[in-house]
Amino acid sequence: MLRRALSEALLNSPIMHHIPGGPTVKAADLDDVREEFYKIYVVKDDLPKHDKQSRGKGQDARRQAFFRCVENAQHRNLIGASVTDSRRWSGSLPPNINTKSQPP
Repeated sequence: MLRRALSEALLNSPIMHHIPGGPTVKAADLDDVREEFYKIYVVKDDLPKHDKQSRGKGQDARRQAFFRCVENAQHRNLIGASVTDSRRWSGSLPPNINTKSQPP
């Protein structure tokens, strides 16, 4: 789901970001990626049978899932992320930037 959210954010509001000592890549603001992720990530509390109090828990579940996905993707070198001028960027890494090989 993170890949879909990142793809949408890259299509809707791409930012060209220069990696220090590396290439310029297409990136997206992490807030834009999060917004797209929240649109497609459905949690149990979103279902109509749940009351308004439990829907707040759904937002917490989305937030936790998003950060788990980002952390996992960074750990596996599937995305890069950096903070520049108080902005957070995320983007797919070009193949020549990946430094670790990943199991299939």
